Amino acid sequence: MGCTGFPADSHDVLWITLTREEPQSRCMECGSTYKMHYVGPPDDAHGHDHHHAENLYPKPKDMADFLKPEYLSR
Repeated sequence: MGCTGFPADSHDVLWITLTREEPQSRCMECGSTYKMHYVGPPDDAHGHDHHHAENLYPKPKDMADFLKPEYLSR
């Protein structure tokens, strides 16, 4: 998904990837938060998780790892 900032169009588009494994993230430019609500089947055969070996380079923590739960519920 693309974030253009808050208020709208306050910065260039920054692309943010949301997945079922990491359904929430925060824009590093303006701080807006986004959360994906997956509505597809739980056993989606088109998913890209092909049971790869453990990731030797895990994603570093970012501000989305520190979102308060009350900020996520609407």
